[in-house]
Amino acid sequence: MNNKLKGNLLLLITTIAWGSSFVAQRLGMSDPDLTPSNFIAMRTLMGGIVLLPFIMATNRKKQQKNTKADKKQLLVGGVVIGIILCFASIMQTWGMAYPDTSAGKAGFITSLYIIFVPIVGIFLGRKLSPILVLG
Repeated sequence: MNNKLKGNLLLLITTIAWGSSFVAQRLGMSDPDLTPSNFIAMRTLMGGIVLLPFIMATNRKKQQKNTKADKKQLLVGGVVIGIILCFASIMQTWGMAYPDTSAGKAGFITSLYIIFVPIVGIFLGRKLSPILVLG
């Protein structure tokens, strides 16, 4: 299997998993005893447990020598992005707890990052390719 086909299949699987998670999130928030933070904590814990073997296998293959500064930069960046992701996930899940918010509405609002990320990139001095603008 060539890399392009493999990449497209992995993107399709990711899209299906990501899209169906909104339905699970909506169903999870219908339980009055489950708070958004508890739901996110359990979902993140399960995801981490599933990913751990893949991360360990990838690290064994690479065995790169990173400097102390590289490790510190990676740790700080990971913590900052993790806090932002945690906040965004809890806010999304909290919104899904309300009866007016459907899984489709939450998915639409979340997918607006496709538009906002390139716009933020422009403000950070990145040039957009013509194909990205067309998309």
